Formats: sequence, structure tokens, C-alpha cells
Amino acid sequence: MAHFRFRLETLLRYREHLAEQAEYEVARLAAEEQSLRAAIEQLHRRMLDEQEQSTTTAAHHLQMLDAHRRSLAEQIRTLEQELDAVRTERERAEQRLIERMQERDVLGRLRQRRYEEFALEQRRHEQRQLDEIAARRHRNAPSYEQR
Repeated sequence: MAHFRFRLETLLRYREHLAEQAEYEVARLAAEEQSLRAAIEQLHRRMLDEQEQSTTTAAHHLQMLDAHRRSLAEQIRTLEQELDAVRTERERAEQRLIERMQERDVLGRLRQRRYEEFALEQRRHEQRQLDEIAARRHRNAPSYEQR
């Protein structure tokens, strides 16, 4: 019996690999995005804490706290810019993932269709062999005609 061989199997495996890489990239960028959000949230909490401290702090410390708050605000702006860049990159990576998955799926469907055609041809071949065997038996069978 012949074995099924999909001529584009190597290309299918390559497209599957590209889809896996794209999926990994989306996950990596999503984790980076989450990390940046957490860092921004932490800086916001520090600013609020220092703002609360400033109400009970002496005047000479207020200038230091204000400078530190400005520094925190600048860090937040920087992280928010990074977050925007990562978010944009993640969105592009998600689009690439969708494209890679579609490319993989097209080849997967083609492979399935080719396999079904192969299986149908195998069944037809087997049926022809069975028909041929039956025809030979019929030809070689003794005739019981009355004389």
C-alpha cells in the first residue's frame, strides 16, 4: 500500500514554526506591556505617598519632595511612552500572528484535501483489485451448463 506524502510538508512545518514564533512574540510583548503598567502604577503610588507626606513635612523638606515628585512624574511619562511603543509593537505582532496562522491554515487545509484525495484513490485502487480478483475467479470457475 502506498503511503501519503504531502509535497509541501516542509513548507507547512516552516509556516507552523513561523506561527509559533509569532505567538511567542505576542506573549513576550504582552508580558513586557504588563510589566510597564505595573511599574507605572508603582510610581503613581509613590507619588501619592509622597504627596500625603508633604502635608506633614517641614518646609525645607517640601522642596526635596517636590523635586522628587517631578522626577517620578518624568519617569512615569518615560514609562508611558515605552508602554505606548510596546503596545503598538504588540498590536503589529498580533497582526503578524494572524497572518502566519492564516498561511499555516491554508496549507493545512490543502494537506487535508490532498490526503482525502489520496485516500479516495487508494480505496478505488483496492476496489479495482478486488473486482479483478472476482472476475478471475468467475472466469476460472467451472461452468455448470447442461449438455
